[in-house]
Amino acid sequence: LMVTRTRLYVRGMDKIPQDQKFLLVSNHQSWFDAIVGAWSLRAYPTSFVLKKSLSEIFVLGKYLHACSYVSINRENPREGIKAINKSVEKITNDAASIVIFPEGTRSGGYEMGEFHNGSFKIATKAKCPIVVCCLQNSFMAPKRAPFKATNVYFDVIEVISYEDYKDKTTQEISDYCHKLIKENADSLPKY
Repeated sequence: LMVTRTRLYVRGMDKIPQDQKFLLVSNHQSWFDAIVGAWSLRAYPTSFVLKKSLSEIFVLGKYLHACSYVSINRENPREGIKAINKSVEKITNDAASIVIFPEGTRSGGYEMGEFHNGSFKIATKAKCPIVVCCLQNSFMAPKRAPFKATNVYFDVIEVISYEDYKDKTTQEISDYCHKLIKENADSLPKY
């Protein structure tokens, strides 16, 4: 963050559950999102769900494995189910909260892609709260560095308890979270 001259504004952290693990979902603008998220959530044991190809990069893969990140093969549905089950296990065993970007790939800008409903199966199976977050301007920080500073926002918008979503489908949960994030992103400054 210092090297890229990122000024990080983290808001709403007081909403995050202190007494139980959770699923955190956010929009996905850039590879830089994981850095912003890891720094913002440094007080919480978290495990990110990342695409499998990252774990195959020599040095990075060893680091991600050591950090207990969950790799997901988006091309293979069976492997996807294994990643979901591994994530559920981490939450239910109180080992770590899970962070996932339901778009599945970086948008590279302000427009959000559709969410993959399967991301929310982690929450429905683990019966845990869903922490809905919004990232803004994260894709600009690496582009502007080191000559210009960038204001990046990490907002915790809402925490949805299991009781509030237990009777909803993953599609309904996904649509609701997408709407919340989009509305919040539209209210934040852009470059």
